[in-house]
Amino acid sequence: EGALILDYISPPGTSITETDRLLQQVERLIDATPEVVAWSRRTGDQLGFFITEPNVGDYVLRLAPGRRRPADEVADALRVRIEGSQPALQIEFGQLVEDVIGDLTSNPQPVEVRVFGEDRDVLERTARRVAALVASIRGAVDVKDGIVVSGPDVSLAPSDAGARRGVTTEDLADEVTPAVGGVDLGEIVRGARAWPVRAVVRRPDGVDAASTLGALAVPAGEGGAAAVRDVATLRVNPGETEIDRDNLRTMVAVTARLSGRDLGSAVAEIQRRIRREVPLPPQVTLAYGGLWAEQQSSFRGLAGVLLGAVGLVVLILLLAFRSWPQILCLLGVVLASLAGVFAALHVAGATFNISSFVGAIMVVGIVAENGFFLLAEYRRRRREDLDARAAALAAGRRRTRPVLMTTIAGVAALAPLALGLGSGSALLRPLAIAVVGGFALSALLLLLVLPSLLARFGGGVE
Repeated sequence: EGALILDYISPPGTSITETDRLLQQVERLIDATPEVVAWSRRTGDQLGFFITEPNVGDYVLRLAPGRRRPADEVADALRVRIEGSQPALQIEFGQLVEDVIGDLTSNPQPVEVRVFGEDRDVLERTARRVAALVASIRGAVDVKDGIVVSGPDVSLAPSDAGARRGVTTEDLADEVTPAVGGVDLGEIVRGARAWPVRAVVRRPDGVDAASTLGALAVPAGEGGAAAVRDVATLRVNPGETEIDRDNLRTMVAVTARLSGRDLGSAVAEIQRRIRREVPLPPQVTLAYGGLWAEQQSSFRGLAGVLLGAVGLVVLILLLAFRSWPQILCLLGVVLASLAGVFAALHVAGATFNISSFVGAIMVVGIVAENGFFLLAEYRRRRREDLDARAAALAAGRRRTRPVLMTTIAGVAALAPLALGLGSGSALLRPLAIAVVGGFALSALLLLLVLPSLLARFGGGVE
C-alpha cells in the first residue's frame, strides 16, 4: 500500500509528556530509515471508537516509491532497532488500510488465541504461557499476551497526625485536585471557536507523582499548613488489569502478527504445540479467532462458490450439447487447469489465500468458455461427416488463434501484478499469479489434451 502503521504502547500510567520523550528516540530511528520519506504521529489518540490512554498512539509511515526493500523488510528492520533502543515500548506494525479498518471495526489480529476462564490469576498465567509459546513460533512477531494493565493509582487518607490537627478528607481533596486534574479557568474565544482553559500544577522534572503530591501544602490547625506527607497516609496501588468478555465469558486474547510466513501453517503449528506443551488448568478453555477464523469462514464460502461455478458450467454444457462423454472431457480439462494455479503459486512462493482462491474461480470460468467454443466446433465438424479424430484435429486448429490470443492478453495484462511491480501490487499478486498459471496450463490443455480426449471419447452428434 506504500505505507505502514506503527502502533505503540508505553508502560501503563506513563504520562503523555514521558511518552513523548520516549518517542523522540524512535523518531530518530525512523528518520534514519531511507525508505521512509514522511511520517506523522498521534499520542494519546487513535482512530477507533474506544478509550485511548495517554501512553497509546500510532505512527503513519509513508514509504518512498520504488523503494529498495519491501514493506515487510522495512518493518522488520525498524522493529529490531526500536526494540533494542526502547525496550519499554510495545510496538506492532501493520498496513495502512488494514489498520484503519481494524480501528474502526475492531478487526482482530492475524493470530488470536482466546483463553477463557473465571479465575483471573489462573487465566493470566495461562495467557502468559500461551504468549511465550506463540513468540517461539517461526515468523511470529508483535506478540501480545492480552493482559492490559491500567496505570497505578494513589490513595490518600488522613493519618493520625493529620486527624489530630483537624485535616479532613475534603481538605486533602481540595488541595490535591488541582495538581491531579487541574482547575477550569474558563474559555478563550477567538471568532466562532472557543478553547477551554485548565491550569495544572507543574511537576518538577525527575520527580514522581507521589512525591509531588506529598509535597503539597494542606491547611492544618488554626491558620497553619503542613505537607500532605506529614498529615496523610499516601499509598501507590499497582494498576488493575482490564477485564474483557466474549459471550459473557471472561477472556484474555493472546495476539500476534506474522512476518515471512503464511497464516494457515503458522496457526496449525500453534495449535499443535499448544495441545502438546500447554496443559490447560480446569475450567480454562481455548478458542482460535482473529483473521485466521475469518479466513476459514471465507474459504468455506469460496469453496461453495467454486462448486457452484462448476455445477453451473456442467448444467450449461448439458443443455447445450446433451452429451455426457463430451461434457466430461471438457470438465476434466477445466479442473486440470487448476493444477497450473497451484504450480504457479508454488514456484512464485505465494500462498493460497482469499485472493488466489478468487483467481482459481476466474480460471474455471474462462477455461470453460474457451473449451465451450472448441467443443462446439468439434460438433460442427462431426455434423459435416468427419470422423472423431479429423473433427477434433480441425477444431483444435480452428480455435488455436483465439485461445492463444486470450492466454497472451491475460498473461500480459496481469504480468505487472504477478511480478509485484508498483505500490499496492502485493494485495493482488496472489490473484495474478493464480490466473497466469491457470491460463498458461489451460492453453496446452485446450489445444492438445482436449482434442485428444474428444478424438478418443467424444463420439458422435445426436
